[in-house]
Amino acid sequence: MDEKKTTEEFVGESSTARNGDPVESRKTSHALTARLFPWTTFCEGIADIEAGYTYYPRLYKRNFGPYLPEQKNAKILVVSAGPGYFVDYLNQSGYMEVLGIDSDPEKVELAGKRSLNVIVADAMEYLTEKTESYDMIILEQEINHLTKHEFLHVLALVKSRLAAGGSVALNAGNYANPITAPDHFGTNIDHYSAWTSLSLDQAFKASGYAEWATYPLDNYVLYGNPLNYIAKALTGLISIMLRITFKMYGKDEKIFSKRLVSIAKI
Repeated sequence: MDEKKTTEEFVGESSTARNGDPVESRKTSHALTARLFPWTTFCEGIADIEAGYTYYPRLYKRNFGPYLPEQKNAKILVVSAGPGYFVDYLNQSGYMEVLGIDSDPEKVELAGKRSLNVIVADAMEYLTEKTESYDMIILEQEINHLTKHEFLHVLALVKSRLAAGGSVALNAGNYANPITAPDHFGTNIDHYSAWTSLSLDQAFKASGYAEWATYPLDNYVLYGNPLNYIAKALTGLISIMLRITFKMYGKDEKIFSKRLVSIAKI
């Protein structure tokens, strides 16, 4: 792909994707490739729904907390909000101008039982047809459920809905990790794209964002469990070994965590 092209030019260039991939232009259709586990709903959650309201706020505080807007009256949209875990965390953190959207009515009903502001809406339709601007848009469902062409289109839509100086936050499975990547791709029928910190850089640059950064996502946030400290130390050691190995092969990748967090600003 020519990085000088805008995302809009790239997406609208043809009604069929490159390499013969029969994906329609995302300018003419909201349909996404994933069907069983669509990106428009939060489907990566733990089995115990109620326990999620305790676990996920810790995960979000550790990994996203430092990048939230400074002003508590910031307008925030959570895409694929599911039962409202991220909305709940934001409310607990003092952000009240928060809206969550999710395409699964059953999950939205769970959020409603906790009086969380989550509505039933298709993310692609909402981002395309609504005119509201947001200070931050959070993509809660990992982006591996999108094809790379679809993700570029999502970045363009998000950019069009951000207020001046606004930012987007997202997460993705990290395909630089040779241990977890094959399982991540092979065990979910609706994982269609592979990302590393370097390819995410390329996507943000091609989409015209002003600045961006990618970080390792820390899964070990249950500090009351001693095993978390052991696991964290072991994964840190593995990351160092992978860093050395990649360097020996002339590769520049530096992040080898199981998942990634990216923050980008317009």
